[in-house]
Amino acid sequence: MATLCDLGLKYGTDKSPLFGGGDGHYYTPWYEKEFGENRKQVRRVFELGINDGASLKMWEEYFPNADIYAADIHIPGLITRGRIWSHFVDQRDASSLMELRDWLPKGFDLMIDDGSHDPEDQILTANILADRLAPGGYYVIEDVQPPTMNWLKVYDGILWPWETTIWELGPKPDDRLIVIERPL
Repeated sequence: MATLCDLGLKYGTDKSPLFGGGDGHYYTPWYEKEFGENRKQVRRVFELGINDGASLKMWEEYFPNADIYAADIHIPGLITRGRIWSHFVDQRDASSLMELRDWLPKGFDLMIDDGSHDPEDQILTANILADRLAPGGYYVIEDVQPPTMNWLKVYDGILWPWETTIWELGPKPDDRLIVIERPL
């Protein structure tokens, strides 16, 4: 069985540190650590920020029993095939996010924000979408820029009263994740 890093390389997503000859992010090792043993039990995954769909294809192979939902502002990049469904969203617009929220089912094991990378957009998005998490599910914000510790307090004050953790994973300034875990 291929590792998630290998699948990231196979599909060409920069979530893998193997991408671009070692120029990718260190996200896939974290996801594998958190989900590897139970990846067959994962039923729903959502990712905001499709780009060319590389990570969606990676998730589809890695989570063999999961439906993969996605959203992006770039309509030509929207993908619907196999177990992947996508929807238009403007992450800066609360009404667009509410429309996306209404389209999404409840019960996500993993939700990922790899969209605009703007802290204000990430906060708005998490506030609107995080209630779609299943108990025990993770809401992950990727590409968190420094100064993380200053605005992590904003997350603690605005978001759900769920556990929020920051992970510094690699050598790049944006190799950081904010992870919100919904309690069981």
